[in-house]
Amino acid sequence: MDESHRHSLFMIEQLAKLWPISREFREYLLKEPAISIVPNKAILHFQNTVPLYLWFIVKGTIRRKVKSPRTHKYETDFFWFPGQLIGIESVFWTEERADVLLDAVEDTVLITFTHHQFSQVAERFPRDAAMLSRLLTSSYMQRIEELRYDLKYLTHSERYQKLAARFERLLTLVTIEDLADYLGMSRYSLMRQRKLIKSRKGGKAKSS
Repeated sequence: MDESHRHSLFMIEQLAKLWPISREFREYLLKEPAISIVPNKAILHFQNTVPLYLWFIVKGTIRRKVKSPRTHKYETDFFWFPGQLIGIESVFWTEERADVLLDAVEDTVLITFTHHQFSQVAERFPRDAAMLSRLLTSSYMQRIEELRYDLKYLTHSERYQKLAARFERLLTLVTIEDLADYLGMSRYSLMRQRKLIKSRKGGKAKSS
């Protein structure tokens, strides 16, 4: 089995956990997957351009930046990880411009679908396409709602510890600024939380 086939099977396995993929759609996904290796810092989508692709992450991490209404600078507000679909869901279907930046924060392996390919999928496999569209929107909205909940009800320390527990690798992949923007806290608060947690770990190590 070649690497492209393994990557496609991984994608199919992840999608099949969410809905029963039809045999025909499965065969379609296995035929000619557009596998690409995106180097660290490569840009997938430039600001204020029309999104033309959907991506499935096989390996690696993708970051999203949006313009802050407060600072008017592009700040990190979202990350995607292996096994997840990436799309600018609010405008992908309408082919409107999206003022967001998507880039890789490490070498990343992607399976790419063009807007035209997805249109073909919708014609040939309407049920699977509808489920895929629903998944793309709902999974994104669930994570956004979770982030909003965390910002409202969790302390700085709790937000940082939750991120460290779920996405520990992220702490070494991106900058302090990225993490602070994502967690909705100042750089100073984030650095303070990191120092507190390190000192606690150091104290436990000494006592043991």
